[in-house]
Amino acid sequence: MANSLNSYISGLASNYFISHGSTERNQIVSSINTVKSRLKSHFGSKVKNVLIFGSWDRDTTIPRKYDSNSDVDIMIVFDHDSINNTAETYRKWVLEFAQSKYSTSLSKKDFPTVRLDMTHITLDLIPTKITTLLDAFYFYYIPDSGNKWMSTQPFKFSQEVKNKNTQKNSIVKPVLRLIKAWNAHIGYPFESFILEKYVLENVSWFWISTIEEGFFAAINNLPTWDVTLTQKSKVQSAQSNLSTIKSFLEKGDVAMAKLWLHILLPK
Repeated sequence: MANSLNSYISGLASNYFISHGSTERNQIVSSINTVKSRLKSHFGSKVKNVLIFGSWDRDTTIPRKYDSNSDVDIMIVFDHDSINNTAETYRKWVLEFAQSKYSTSLSKKDFPTVRLDMTHITLDLIPTKITTLLDAFYFYYIPDSGNKWMSTQPFKFSQEVKNKNTQKNSIVKPVLRLIKAWNAHIGYPFESFILEKYVLENVSWFWISTIEEGFFAAINNLPTWDVTLTQKSKVQSAQSNLSTIKSFLEKGDVAMAKLWLHILLPK
C-alpha cells in the first residue's frame, strides 16, 4: 500500500492560512477596520455600508510570505437611491479619498479598482451600488473596465465554498489555499479567483476524503485546453511532478516524495 503525505500536506495547508491571533492577521484586520472607519467618516451618509468579500471572506487568502498578490476586496456601497451618480463619479470619489488618506500606498494599476498596496496586504476599494427587489433580493453593481455598471454576485461563490467545506469535513478551504500557493509559487499563470472557482467546480469532491486527495485531484483536473501555452505548460509540468510524487510514495520513499512536492509548493 502506498504511503501518504496527508499529514504533511495538511500541515502546509495550515501554514498557508493567516492564523487568528497572528501578527499578520492582526495587521490586516487593523488596516481593514481603519479604512472602513475612514471611509465612513469621509463620506458620511453618502455611504450606506462597507462590505468585505472575496478570498478574505472565505478564508482562502494566503500569507504575503507565499503570495505577494494577496489582497482584501472591500465594497463601498454608496446610497445610490439618494445620490444617483455614475460609476465613474463614484470611482473618482473613492480615488480622491485614497489620494487624501493613503497617498503613499495608492497604486496606479488595476483600473477601475482603487488599489492600496501596503506592506502586509493590498486593499482593493470597489465603489458599489445596490438595487433591491421587493425588499428581499439585492443586486450588486460595480464599475467595469469602461467605468460602466456591471452586475456581480459578491457573496455567491464564497457561500458555495463554505457550504462545500462544511459538507466535506473542512478539507475544501485547505485545498483551495494549497492550489493558490502552487499558483503563486510558479508565477501566477492563473487569475486567483478563476483558479479557485475552477477547482471547486471541477474536482469530484464526492470521492475526496482527505486534503492530500483533494490537492492531488485539483492538480490532475487543472485545464490543458482553452488556455494559453504558458498555462498549459505549467499545468502539464505540475501533473508530471505529481506523477513522480506518487511513484515515490508507491515505493515507500516519503523523503523523496516531499522533495518533489516542494517543486509544486513553497516551504
